[in-house]
Formats: sequence, C-alpha cells, structure tokens
Amino acid sequence: MRRELIPIDEHCGKIKATKAAQVIPDFMIIARTEALIAGWGIEETLTRAEAYAKAGADAVLIHSKSKTFDQLKSVYKAFSGRVPIVVVTTIFDQTTAAEMEDAGVKIITYANHLVRAAIRGMRETLELIKKDTRTGAANDRIVTLPEVYDIVVVSQMEKDEKAFLPVGSEKITAVIVAAGFEKQLQPRIEDKPECLLDIKSKTILERQVAALNECDIKEIALIRGYKKEAITLPNIRYYDNDRYEETGELFSIFCAESELKGRTILLYGDIVFDGTILEKLLKSPADISLVVDLAWQDQQQRGAQPSHLNPDLVSLAEPPGKGPLARFVIPEGEHRIVKLGQQLPHDQAHGEFIGMAMFSDEGIKAFRDCYRASLEKYKSTGFHEAGTLAKASFTDLVQELINLGHRVDAVPIFKGWMEVDSFEEYQKAWAKIR
Repeated sequence: MRRELIPIDEHCGKIKATKAAQVIPDFMIIARTEALIAGWGIEETLTRAEAYAKAGADAVLIHSKSKTFDQLKSVYKAFSGRVPIVVVTTIFDQTTAAEMEDAGVKIITYANHLVRAAIRGMRETLELIKKDTRTGAANDRIVTLPEVYDIVVVSQMEKDEKAFLPVGSEKITAVIVAAGFEKQLQPRIEDKPECLLDIKSKTILERQVAALNECDIKEIALIRGYKKEAITLPNIRYYDNDRYEETGELFSIFCAESELKGRTILLYGDIVFDGTILEKLLKSPADISLVVDLAWQDQQQRGAQPSHLNPDLVSLAEPPGKGPLARFVIPEGEHRIVKLGQQLPHDQAHGEFIGMAMFSDEGIKAFRDCYRASLEKYKSTGFHEAGTLAKASFTDLVQELINLGHRVDAVPIFKGWMEVDSFEEYQKAWAKIR
C-alpha cells in the first residue's frame, strides 16, 4: 500500500504534545517512522529519527519491508544513538537478537508472532473440540485457570477491593432460612415447603432471589428442612436441617455456618418484601443491622388488629416520633435496639423485626462467637425466650449479643413487606401483591 507520511514538524508537534500530557515518568513514547517503506531513502529516515528524538521521544522505531536485516543494519549503524532503537522482526525472521544488538538495537518486539501463534493454537484447539465434543480433550494444549488468574493478577485485585471499595461494594452472601413447617398453612404445603408457595405465578423464594439479584447479590445459601427435596432452584447452595421439627431457626442458621463470613444478609424464607427495603438495609454502616417496621406501633395506637399473631417486637433506645407525620418521615439518628422478642411487653415495643438482617465481617464474627460460647453457657438451661438453645430463635441470640454489650442497630421502615405463615396471610398476599 502507498505510504503517505506527514511533515516532520507536524509529527514532532505530536510528540511534544504527548510528552507534555505525560504524568507517569516510566511511560515511554516511541516514535515510529516508515520512511524506508515509503521509499524516501536512508537520509530522510535518519533525518526523521533524529528529529523525533530531539522532540522528546524516548525511543524510535524505524520500520522496513526488506526481507533481510541489511537495510536496517546500515540505518541503525548511522543513527546517533541519542535514544534507544526499537525493531519489529516480522519479515527478517532469521536474524538473531545478538546480530540486532550489535547493530544498535535495544528493544525487540515479537507481538506479531504471538498473535499468529495464538490464531493457529485457537484453530487447532477448536478443531479438536469439534471432533471430540469434550472441552477436556484439549486440556494438554491449554494453560490452567489459576495461570490465567496469575497473569491478570486476580489476587492483588481482591486485596485492593477489600482495602479500597466502600461498604456495600464487597461481595455479600445471603442466607435464607426456610427449614420450618407451619401447620396453619395446610393443606397448601402438603407437598412443598412454604417458601415454594405460589403468589401470582412466582413462589416466595423466587421473589426473594429476584430481589437479591436486583441488588447484585448472587451468592445465596438456603437452609432446607420440611419437604427439602422440592426445593431445586439453580445457583443456590443448599444446607439441610433434618431436625427441623425439634429445633428452632437458630439451629437451622448454624447448619450453614460455613456461609457465615464476610458481609452477610440473613433472611427468613416466609417473607415477601419491596426491593427498596433491601436497598435501604444495604446502606447501613452498622456491624449488626435489623430491619424494623415502625408500622406496628402505629397500628397499636390506632387499636388495629396486629398483622401477625406472634411478632418479634423491638424496643429502641430512643422511641420514634408519634403522630401522622411519623408514618411517612422516619427521622435519622439513634436507632439502637435495646430489647427484642415475642414476649416483649407491648408498652415497651416500638416496632416489629421483619425477618431481615445484615452483618458486617466483624458483626458476623461476633454472631458466630456468641453462638459457640452460648452452647457451653446454656447447655443445661433455657436461652432467653426459648426452653433450650436448640429451640432458640434468631432474636434470642441477638438479645444475648445486646446483653454482652454489642451494638445492634435498627433499619426503620414503614410497611412494604408481608409474612406468610398462615392461610389468612397467604390470602392477603394474593390480594395485595401485583
């Protein structure tokens, strides 16, 4: 093809502009000329190379289409050596590195050969896989995945993410507790657990997984129990509590203890909720955060029938505001939880725990440590509201953490969720959910 070269002054101007914009000292500007290929001769080639070096280029690349190294060798020998010489060896492929170094070359590029080798390797590998149909047939031709990860420095990237990304940007694991059995839902759950109850063409579990995925939470673990074989959603890690009839939700949670590390979302398997609630929880900076619905207190003040028969009530260090405005404007500030449980006196309660919580790395470690210590401490006595630790609820262990001095914060909401653990609540869900 015909080479049209720009004037020397114009190219020198580009080099100067590039150097003026340079912010990293080690970054190299290599000025390339194809004056030999354009047929402008050795003298013009040297004039351009010297001008580019004087303009500030860190190295010059003089290209040639000659099939021998002789032409470039004479040019390189005549160059002043003001900056290093770079050579592309595509055509004169029988010249050794020593010969090029003797002529004054400092940098050799082999990119063209790497691309061409990759094309042949890919073509041969695809032919092999096409014939055999198993990707494993090409294992002796390819590098391992760890080698790929080493090349792109995945380990350093993971360290940087942990060190520099803000709260909420790191990987989050969601643990869904769905082992229990609610006889009030019979015969609806005769052949499946309640998390698989269908509400307008979507199960409760599918709705929960969709909400988690919308918030970019893909690591999901689920604890099964009753009719466990019916739960087969893909991309979920399963843990089984085969003692679900004789144990409580806390025992179920620790069937998946290996998942309780790093930032963790804990979710009851019988609730449906608006995605904005999960989004608000994810913004909490606290080590231990529980979503608390303040609508419970509002219903109490109006004498309305409670939404659930046995709610997990919550008492805050500072009571929320009262009156119509409090329904819509939830104030910022102190939302520390001081007491919670189903037996909390109604006159001390300010809201209801909805069955959704989040732990930081430190928070989930405290949660695990507290459970292990409680196994020994309460092995022959009751545990808060439970007769035994094996039958304890999640809120029992949270109360133990509070009693030990750990801070637990509420993420206040006003409605936007439903618990489905009775036939009446199932009917309400069908009526309200679009």
